[in-house]
Amino acid sequence: MTYSRLQLLIIAIIAEGLILVLAVVLAAVFRIELQLSLRNIVTGLPISIAGTIGPLMLFILSLTKKAQNIRFINSLRRTVMKDIKKLFEHAGFSDIVLISLLAGVAEELLFRGVIQSSIGIVGAGILFGLAHFITRAYVLMATLMGLYLGLFFEMTGNIFIPIQIHVLYDFGALLYLKYYVPE
Repeated sequence: MTYSRLQLLIIAIIAEGLILVLAVVLAAVFRIELQLSLRNIVTGLPISIAGTIGPLMLFILSLTKKAQNIRFINSLRRTVMKDIKKLFEHAGFSDIVLISLLAGVAEELLFRGVIQSSIGIVGAGILFGLAHFITRAYVLMATLMGLYLGLFFEMTGNIFIPIQIHVLYDFGALLYLKYYVPE
């Protein structure tokens, strides 16, 4: 499905806005402190940058011609090339920045900040994967990414690290897909 730039932005703002509201409401109901301090943004940035490199490189490698020879990876490659690339075809650079920020903040506050704090890393990772349902292969990869982000949160206790990894990953992946992957 193709959306205009405005339609894509409206959908992203509404969807991620609802996720953010849900995160804040659930945090209040379950008395979960999200620990949103500016100091945590700065102290976590080097870890976040390092944590983004691996998944982003795997994403880029999955889009190469050689990846077509691996059945599971080729399934993901086709989904990304057919559905995700088309979804962002009218998005500009600033749109990608905004959507990456919205998704990283809202989804990580919900899945790591609230859900992982309540039911654990595995449950949060599975729910994160299911929330990204496009195909079974895509759910599996999103679940693995959710577990990866959850490990960073678990090891550091800093919610901004998975937020920053998520933002940087989405930003890098969408930029690469939009501007460097041929039609």
